[in-house]
This record gives sequence, structure tokens and C-alpha cells, in this order.
Amino acid sequence: MRILSRRDPVNGLWRDLKPEVIAGDLRDDVALGRLCRGADVVIHAAGLVKAASRAAFDAVNVEGSRRVARAAASVPHTVLVSSLTAREPDLSHYSASKRAGERAMAEMLGERLTIVRPCAIYGPGDRELLPVFQAAARSAYVAARTALEDATRAALPADLPPVSACGLEAADRAKSEFNSLVAVPKGS
Repeated sequence: MRILSRRDPVNGLWRDLKPEVIAGDLRDDVALGRLCRGADVVIHAAGLVKAASRAAFDAVNVEGSRRVARAAASVPHTVLVSSLTAREPDLSHYSASKRAGERAMAEMLGERLTIVRPCAIYGPGDRELLPVFQAAARSAYVAARTALEDATRAALPADLPPVSACGLEAADRAKSEFNSLVAVPKGS
């Protein structure tokens, strides 16, 4: 496994993985070439979510995607992690740039491209989505949904296949991370 990173990705989540880190960014054609050379699959999840102008978004989300597609020209398959907002490009400069990035990659890679549009991506140290999660944590819907998930988990058979068990473990870990991030101090 290789990853492209502007800086050393020191994080506890990486402790069991030993990726080959390629230093660079989406403007670095040489680093992108090293990243993609000999790969079976390329997963492109880099992007800009906050910028002052459409041009700034396009520089990363369109031109960066085009560079990834060019570097992945000989790779059998590429996955672009886009955004749900790309379905409505008139919503914002961000949405328009994500849609344009999808088109740029599709033009170059055709059937060898899969585009996924998650509604949000959240990772360690991410502060952009924190207010959204804090608001959601105060919602009655989240409390009801959590209770439903807990009841469902209790009703599942004990002999679930390992994949399902891993999914539940990841969900538990994610819920724990989520709860620690959105904790509202007492008296607030």
C-alpha cells in the first residue's frame, strides 16, 4: 500500500499498517507517477472542502483529479471519493468543483473509474464537521437511532461472520470517537 502525503502521516490509526509514503501533493506529477506505478487500484480521496474562490476549489478538486487520472492511466481501476453535493453542482463552488473533477476523471478513465459520493467524510483532527456532529448529538433523532442500533445489535446472532463483527467493532469505535468529540461540558 502506498499513500501520497504532504507530511508524515503520524497517527495512531496507522500503527498496524506500514504504508509506503510518497511525499508530495496533487500538483506533483512525479510523486503521482510514483504513487500509481504498478498499482492494481488507485483510490483518490484528496480534495479541498474550504476555499475562498471557485478557482481555488478547481485547482485541487478538478485539476488535481485530472492529474491523478493522468498518473493512473495504466492502472486497471480507479476509485474517486467525491461528494454527495456533486449531484447538485449549483449548490456551491465546492459542489461544482467536485462535479467537474468527476467529469475530468471520467473523460480520461472511462469504465475504469468508479465514483462514490459519501455525504460526509470525517477523520482524526477534522474540525470542519465538528459543529454538525455537535448539533446532531443534541438531537432526539440521534438518541432514538442509537437506542435502536443498540437493541438491534443485542438481537443479532452470536455466530455472525467475521466481516459483520468487524463492522460492529468499527461502529462501536466510531460511536465512541463521536461521543468524545461532541461531549457537551456539564453546565453548558
